[in-house]
Amino acid sequence: ILILSAPAFSQKNKSKKKTKVETSKSLAKAENLSVEMIKTDFVVSIDNKSAVKDTILLSKLINKAVPTDCKIQAFIASGTKLYLVTWLEKSKVESKLITENIFTWLPAWYTVQDFNGYSKEVIQTTLILNLVLNGFLAPFLEEFYFRGYLLPRMQSWGKSAFILNALLFSLYHLWQPYIYVTLIISLLPMTYLVWKTKDLRLGILTHCLLNIAGGLLSFGLLMKK
Repeated sequence: ILILSAPAFSQKNKSKKKTKVETSKSLAKAENLSVEMIKTDFVVSIDNKSAVKDTILLSKLINKAVPTDCKIQAFIASGTKLYLVTWLEKSKVESKLITENIFTWLPAWYTVQDFNGYSKEVIQTTLILNLVLNGFLAPFLEEFYFRGYLLPRMQSWGKSAFILNALLFSLYHLWQPYIYVTLIISLLPMTYLVWKTKDLRLGILTHCLLNIAGGLLSFGLLMKK
């Protein structure tokens, strides 16, 4: 978090040597104030419409972390206009440990860590496609196989058949180990009902509703940014 005023910002940088503008990636912008990545420098800068910029170095990242969810909000306090700059720093080592060391076979577009740098239209199209595919098509196919085909053939496991089926379905999401516990907890009641009633429609309906709810939540959160 950083709070600053434009006059104080300029005064702070008045004695500093200014350098030519380098290629940068803008992460957030409000009026002439912006948060940028310049090579490995994470900075706040004021665009003064010239070949130089006033900047404050927030962090020197060098592959250790990546700033996300950058926001700039202007407000007035005691007659002075201030800017609140907030951001999160996600460790590249932690966020990409699984995808870069275990699931290297996954394409780069599949393992996007955030939507920084993408236009709102691209994000909307991606989320709508995800809602259609993951909300309707995938649940039908997965339920027909796991509960429609596999579960009836697991009767030799007796009363543990539905538990093993839920575990297998969770492990099938091998690229998402961080949701194993959530999947098991949410799927056990549904798998039990399908196993007990032998009605596959319950599984399809529940699965679709869960995926649609998750998709709509993601859509709402990302569209607010």
